[in-house]
Parts: sequence; structure tokens; C-alpha cells
Amino acid sequence: MKKLDFTSAMLGTAFCALVATGAVQAQEGVVAGTVPGDQFSGQTMVFTSSGGILQQGQQEAVWDPFTEEAGVTVLQDTADFNKLRAMVENKNVVWDLFTGNRYLNYQYCGELFEELDFSKIDTSRVPEGLISGECMVPVIAYSDIMVYNASEYDQAPNGWVDFFDVEHFPGKRGVNMSTSPAPGLIIAALIGDGVAPENLYPIDFERAFDKLRSIDSHIVPWSSGAQAQQQLESGEVSMAWVWNGRGYGAAQSGADIKPVWNDWIVAVDALAIPKGAPNPELSYAAINYYLGAEQTEKLTELTSYAPVNLDAEPDISPLAQEWLFNEERLQTSQSVDVDWWVENWDEFNEMWTAWISGY
Repeated sequence: MKKLDFTSAMLGTAFCALVATGAVQAQEGVVAGTVPGDQFSGQTMVFTSSGGILQQGQQEAVWDPFTEEAGVTVLQDTADFNKLRAMVENKNVVWDLFTGNRYLNYQYCGELFEELDFSKIDTSRVPEGLISGECMVPVIAYSDIMVYNASEYDQAPNGWVDFFDVEHFPGKRGVNMSTSPAPGLIIAALIGDGVAPENLYPIDFERAFDKLRSIDSHIVPWSSGAQAQQQLESGEVSMAWVWNGRGYGAAQSGADIKPVWNDWIVAVDALAIPKGAPNPELSYAAINYYLGAEQTEKLTELTSYAPVNLDAEPDISPLAQEWLFNEERLQTSQSVDVDWWVENWDEFNEMWTAWISGY
């Protein structure tokens, strides 16, 4: 096992394109990873996330100890943006915390998500740049990466160009075709089509979707992380665009797969309070607890997703080390221009929907 020290320099490289906010100093006594006495004892809250290894890890690393320390019962549900929108529009919000897409969080800040009072949250140990917008804190930092079946190729594929080269690297490709648009897949497609990373913006959507359509007959679509992981475990696909935690989960289950760290895409998911949440003060207390070093450290050990607290030093296995980004791997990463994607989200969403509908 190995202790990893996640310094601000290590994470800062990858997140320089994000908007740094949340610099408001927390109120006295508000310390990440702690609970406010028995103020909320006996109460119940509903937490939503994406399921699978992440939500299981969140339960074990964060919510089980939160229940023990704060006396709060934490119920779990699956995060669904359309369901959230309906709840807010009908003024019938039953979720206390929402884990999800940072682009939609940024776009609907103040409309579907509460603008956060950062004096109620200790963000002092959140790596600089991980907070984008006024309505979120980071729930995890992770990677959109290429994964391949190590037993199928004599020569290992080296990047997104090889992912789209089905002549020299035959086999099926697991590809995200969920209803939640993925900027990282578009970036991968453009790099796979020969676009230099420094020339990615403005994004050429037509070119990216044409590249994806060029391997239509080789694509095995997935609509959830669980499905993507199952494709890897069963050997249904030879390569996949996937989140590193799902790749790690498949490798833990015995899949003979390897990650490719060339031009992987930096990703951050948002933790937010839905607009009109039933008990916002409890939501704040839960967020503040979530951001503790011990909690995020444990979450990394369980999932291979990077911690969002600079004091976290996860003790991880050799297998997890293969799937967790580090300082060296950050040098070959591609960060995402959040502002650009938010400004162009409607066009992207329309083209994404047309693509998955026409497959």
C-alpha cells in the first residue's frame, strides 16, 4: 500500500481552466469533516449520486460515519437531472443533496440549484480551482480515459487516434451514449481525428460527431457507469471511453484491462443543494462533513477517484495506483474550458441528442 500526497501544485495544473470561487472564509467553528453537535440528530436527509462504485464508496466513507456522528439517517437515491427539474418546477423537492454534471450546475445556478453561502462550508483545503461557479463544491475529481483489453493486442494502443483506428486495433468500443452529454468524449473524438490539443477550441461539433459516426458499427453504447463497467468485465468490448473509477471497478473484478494516460480528460462532478431543498441547513452540514480529509481520503481508497481535500493522504493498493491520476499523469492530461462549454451547452445538447437518437 502507498500513501499519496495530493498537493495543490499537483492538482492545480489540471484545473487551471476552471473558475476559482468559494474563497469566502467559513464562519468560526465551521471545520470540514466535523458535525455541529447533535443539532440534526434524529433527522433524515436524501442524498443522490450516480450509483455503482462511487455511491457505494460515498456511503461507506462519508454517510455511514455521518450517521454515527450526527445521528442523521441518510437515504440514497439516483441523481436524475430531469427529475430534479420537475421537483423544482413543481415546488416539491425531496432531495437534500444532488451529485451531478458541473456544466448543468453552472448553467442552472440560482434556478435549479441554490447559490451557496460559503461561510457555512469550510473550503479552505479544497484544491484551488476545483470550485466552478457559486452553486457547487467538488464531490470528486476523476478522469475520462481510454481503457483497453490487455489480452487482445500484442502492441498496446497509445491514445485516442488508436481508439478510432479499428483496422489496426479491431474490436468493439464501449462509448458513452447516455442522455447526459459528455464533453470529454467530444474532446477525445477531436484528438482522435488529429486535432492538436492546443487547437481544440472553439470545439468543432460537426467534426467530432462525424468522427464518432465513422466507427458506428464498432460502438457498443452504454448509458450508465454500471453498464460501462459490465462491458469491460464481460469482455464485450475491446476498448472503452470510461471514467477511471469504473475501469478500476472492472479491474478489481478481474478484467484484464489497462488505462491509457495520454490525453485523458480532467473531470469534476458537482455537489449541490437543489433549489427549495427541504432542510438547507442540514444540507450545508452534510456538505461540510463530506469535504473532510478523512472522508475524502477513504473515498479515494474505495473508488480510485482523487480526493478533494489537500490534507488527504489515501493509502491505496498497487492496482488502484494504476487507475488514479498523479502528478506525472497530469502532464499528459487535457483540462476543460468550463466557461466555453456552458456558453455553448444548448447547441451541444441538441447535437448530442440527435446523435444518440440516430444511432
